[in-house]
Amino acid sequence: MLKEIRKKELPPVDSSLLLNVDLMLSLADELNVSAQEKSKIDSMLHENGGNLFLVDSIDCNLWTNTKNLDNYSKVVQFDGKTITLSANMICTDSVIQVKVNNNGPVVKNWTVDKVKRKGDTVNEFLVSLTSKDLKYKFNDGDIISLSILPYGDLFKEIIYNFKVKKNFLSYDFELDYLKERRKITI
Repeated sequence: MLKEIRKKELPPVDSSLLLNVDLMLSLADELNVSAQEKSKIDSMLHENGGNLFLVDSIDCNLWTNTKNLDNYSKVVQFDGKTITLSANMICTDSVIQVKVNNNGPVVKNWTVDKVKRKGDTVNEFLVSLTSKDLKYKFNDGDIISLSILPYGDLFKEIIYNFKVKKNFLSYDFELDYLKERRKITI
């Protein structure tokens, strides 16, 4: 039973700790805490510059100075059926959507198909996600937007765009660019 659960298990997130840290950082901003004090807060939360959470897309939002998700190693792939991500990018509370072109269908119910544990740390694990609702015939030039909300709608939406390129017998999905949008606070 436990082995079956581990095959699809994502990194855990302690929601109480997450909300308390987010509140503390918001208060530090609101009270105009000095840069020196903010540096002390970061050193307490991120001992030796390490992550507080296993999920990088959450952790990069929990620094007093801005961290960009580009600073973290990650895998982002889409083959038309399966999304493959670094396991350190999502948790069970992440919201994932795929949108075809601006006015095309939106697929929201992605489920973990498997977690491939390549190495010893979560940074080396890969998550494969599939959806039974993805029933779209892709065309050359389509833009596929992969939207990830790392922890519900608490943090920045991360958007990866893929451009569909037609080959002789198949389609390639090339990562076009990354956008990080909005931060929603509670």
